[in-house]
Amino acid sequence: MFKKDYQPEHPFAFEQGFLKKQYQPKYSVMADVLQTLVEAAAAAPSGDNTQPWNFSVDVPHGIIQILLDETRDPSPMNAGQCMSRIAIGAAVENMLRTAEQNGWNVKAEEGEGQTVAVLQVEDVQKINDLKIDSAIIARTSNRRVYDKSSVSKEVLSKLEKSSPEIEGVRTQWIVDRKRIDKLASLIGRSDALMFSAPEVRRSFLKNIVFNVEQGTKVNFGMPVGSLELDFVQKLAVKHINSFPNWLMQTPPVKYGFYSPARRLIKSASGLCLIVTPNFDNIKYFLAGRMVERAWLELTSQGFSAQPAMSIIVLQNILRNCSKELVGTLGRDKIENLLKEFHSLIGEIGEGFPIFLLRFGRAKKPSAIASRLPLKELISVVE
Repeated sequence: MFKKDYQPEHPFAFEQGFLKKQYQPKYSVMADVLQTLVEAAAAAPSGDNTQPWNFSVDVPHGIIQILLDETRDPSPMNAGQCMSRIAIGAAVENMLRTAEQNGWNVKAEEGEGQTVAVLQVEDVQKINDLKIDSAIIARTSNRRVYDKSSVSKEVLSKLEKSSPEIEGVRTQWIVDRKRIDKLASLIGRSDALMFSAPEVRRSFLKNIVFNVEQGTKVNFGMPVGSLELDFVQKLAVKHINSFPNWLMQTPPVKYGFYSPARRLIKSASGLCLIVTPNFDNIKYFLAGRMVERAWLELTSQGFSAQPAMSIIVLQNILRNCSKELVGTLGRDKIENLLKEFHSLIGEIGEGFPIFLLRFGRAKKPSAIASRLPLKELISVVE
């Protein structure tokens, strides 16, 4: 079981006193406060570790603007920058959680345009210690096969209470084994369909870092070790862009995508589905806050977790991508998978699934991704 008072070493190498060095001593306390909040935000999850955020920091006035950087993830999986807004919502949830733990008064407001949110920190005269919630530091994606253990009623109750509804955005926790197995088959087929498009494969491969030594930090994208592939799978992924597209449509290759995805879902103790009443930008942002609340509670309860997003990505492609890409995948195929998905999660009613997370017990991941240095994330308001 994860201990909440446990303080693991921060896995990301941020520069101590980065903001403080740029200000007169009278602003040094606020500089440390704002840097701590940004460090917590940067620990949030993002699609393929693309970190689609920048932070405009006004130290004298205690203001942080969180901006969406559309250049970080232009992939079809992130069409409309929907997944990036979810990531930024998770980052803001980390900031608010960190502020609460340290006793700082922080107001968060919705931003405009590329400014997704604005945080205002009230004057802080003195700090005794700078704390980032240990669950924020320990949380990571674990792509291993899980142990399929069941979830007790007590733990399930804690998970449900950790993520109360926000403006119609809510969680749906799925722990019924028969339904998990049915969803595993559907998600396996969704993976196989999604990766049948050359554009999707190229975008995915772009963010994988090969030829990196064990233990070497990768501060953007994913080290290949984090994918938990065997030698043959790793070799196939590395050269997948050289395969002719007709080969990718053959049953053996499709099964090569279907089978691992299905196995991962079947190994899970449960699934956490985030549901929204509509698809507007603020709901994606709030969904990100909900994702992080659920993921942090899972971490605190000792669970590993990993997004299982292929069916959600197909939904997003259908809504936001070109007719050419939709045509390559097959509109009817996508719509049929979505119809089946909704039939398996009928209790969401008229809501829309927007994020899916599998969770369970597992060994630590073989490798984890690091984060970009603060100098690449922060712009200082003079």
